[in-house]
Amino acid sequence: MKYTSAQTVSQNTWEPQLKKLRHREIKPSQRESIGFSAVFGYLSPNMMSHEIQNYLFLSLTIEEKKLQKNKLRRAIALKTKEFASKEGKKQEEITKEEHGQIKDFVETEMLKGIAPDEYYINAFIDTQNKLLFVDVSSISKVERLVEWLNRIDSEFIVRPFFDSSLEIYLTSWLYKPTEQMPRSLQMDHEATLKHDNKSKAVFSNQDLESDELITLLNHDKRVMELALVRDGRLKFKLKSDGSIRKLKPTDILKGEIERAENPTSMIQDIEADWIMMTNELTQLYQWFEGIFDVNNPSAPGSDSNNESREEAAHSQITSTKKVEEDSAAELDTLNFS
Repeated sequence: MKYTSAQTVSQNTWEPQLKKLRHREIKPSQRESIGFSAVFGYLSPNMMSHEIQNYLFLSLTIEEKKLQKNKLRRAIALKTKEFASKEGKKQEEITKEEHGQIKDFVETEMLKGIAPDEYYINAFIDTQNKLLFVDVSSISKVERLVEWLNRIDSEFIVRPFFDSSLEIYLTSWLYKPTEQMPRSLQMDHEATLKHDNKSKAVFSNQDLESDELITLLNHDKRVMELALVRDGRLKFKLKSDGSIRKLKPTDILKGEIERAENPTSMIQDIEADWIMMTNELTQLYQWFEGIFDVNNPSAPGSDSNNESREEAAHSQITSTKKVEEDSAAELDTLNFS
C-alpha cells in the first residue's frame, strides 16, 4: 500500500508510542487483546521497532477468543431460567437490566474456558518511497493494523498501491506470453482463472500454454492470479488486486545476501535477510508501477477516469486475442468449476 503522513515516520518518533501500545497477554475474561510486540521477539524484548536504512519494521499481535453463538444462547437461556426460579419470578418478568447482567456473567464464565487464537501481523514501512508492506492477505487484519498505526499517527493514511485491477494484464500475459509479457518475467506453472459468474478454475503444475487454457481465455475467462519468476531471483504469485503471495527468493537471490563475516548476534543474520527482501520488494513494486498503467494521477474516486481505464483495458485484451471459430464446440467438454 501507499501511505501519506504529515509527520516523520521513524524509530525515534514511533518507538515511545509503540511501547505505550504494547500487547498485553489476554486475560481469562477478555474477548481480545491487541497491541504491538517486540519486533525481534525474545532476542530483544524491549525493542518494539527496528530501523535499517529507510525501512522501519514493526509487529502487531492479536489474541482473540471466539464464542459459539448457539452454545452461548443456550447457556444464557439456562441461566435465565435458574435466575427466575431463584427470585421467584416468571421469565417474562425479568427486567432488561437483569437480562444484561445474566448475559455478561455467562459470557465472562465461558471466556475463561476458551483458549485464544493468536495472530501476528508483521509489517515494514519504506519511509523513502512512502510504502507499507504487510505480510497478511486478510483485509480485516490489514484494517486492524492500520487502525493501530492511526493510534500512533492520526495522519497516517493508506490506500492500495494500484487503484484498478491488473486482471487485463495478467490475462494478456497468459494468452500471449511471448508477445505480451515483459522479458524479465517467466510464468511458473500456476494460474487461477475466473468468470463473471464467480466460477473459478485453478491450474497447478500444468502447462500454462495449453489449448485448454487458450480456449477458456477465448470465452471471456480472466486471470485472477498468476505464478511468476522475475529475473530468476524472486518467485511469487501476483493477484489481480496487485498483492503478491507465496513469495520466495531463489538461490540466486539468496546468494546475494551480504552477511557479516563474524556476526555477534542472531539479529545481524536476520537483518541481512530483511534488507535483501525489503530492497527486492521495493524494486519490484517500483517496476510494477512502470509496466502497469492503472494508477490514477488525478483525485481518488474519479468515476470518469475509472471508466476510461476500463475501456482501455477491454480494448487491449480484445486486440490481443483471436477467437478460434471452432472453439465454441470444445467449451462444453471442459470442466470449469
